[in-house]
Amino acid sequence: MQIDIPFQVEYQTANTVPIGEIISSLRALERILEESGNSLELFQPDISIQNVQVSIQSITHQSPLRELLIVSVFVAFQSSLVEEVPSILEKISGQPIPDNYDTILTLLALVIIFYGAEYIKEIAVKSSANSAVKNQLDSLITELARETGYTYESIKEKLDKKYLKKNIIKRLANSTVQFFRPSKSQSNAPITVGSRKIARETIADVPAEYIYEEEKAAQKSSEHFNVELELHAQDKDRESTGWAAIPNGLSSRRLKMKLVDGVSPDDLWGRDKIRGDIVLISKRSGFDFIPSEIHLTRVKD
Repeated sequence: MQIDIPFQVEYQTANTVPIGEIISSLRALERILEESGNSLELFQPDISIQNVQVSIQSITHQSPLRELLIVSVFVAFQSSLVEEVPSILEKISGQPIPDNYDTILTLLALVIIFYGAEYIKEIAVKSSANSAVKNQLDSLITELARETGYTYESIKEKLDKKYLKKNIIKRLANSTVQFFRPSKSQSNAPITVGSRKIARETIADVPAEYIYEEEKAAQKSSEHFNVELELHAQDKDRESTGWAAIPNGLSSRRLKMKLVDGVSPDDLWGRDKIRGDIVLISKRSGFDFIPSEIHLTRVKD
């Protein structure tokens, strides 16, 4: 099921914004919104976010800078719950879809942005207690709790569990700085996200600089040995297409699989499970890397 959610940002800039800053802010928003879309399933265990795509609907680069994006969320449900899809989505927001779905996504995006801002603030001044950034984050989490039915504490716990990992929090922080850059370069110009305004005083409290070089990577690969593979698609005549498997212990999703380094289709044909050595290709989605493809290098049994 595909759900398209509009997302608008308006920077109350007095002057024209340089193209470089617009591009940086759009790239940051893409990752923030991918992460927000993927995080929807944190509030409903019966859904699985299969993919999130962010596209540009329109940009007005003169004063003020407006960026209107569309977030396409591809959702899968447990087969036993297909008939209850509307009620499941309603349960997330407490209101019929799509009336409140954009509210949840907007709040998630803002929470993620200010979670990153708080991390940068901690690095810059060793404390964010009672700061404008901290107060804004607390207010957003409280509002998200009200919209979803979760408590403030449970949402904070989910955020900490997901983002307090060295590489992920650094990527998040990098995107946070890029998101604020058009505003910071013009005297902390106020920003409106959806219907929510970020005040000049709050933006002034966000540190202006943070650089994390690994942010540039689009995908990565990792070797894994003696992995159990559940085969879900087979093609005896081809090695690079027609194969799919679930690598148990590494991902619960069915992934495209290629046979490489001399592995023959005959080694797998007709079998439901095998063990083998693989290279797992993961692509960036939001601030993390999601397994996307298997390269089978050796069949063990």
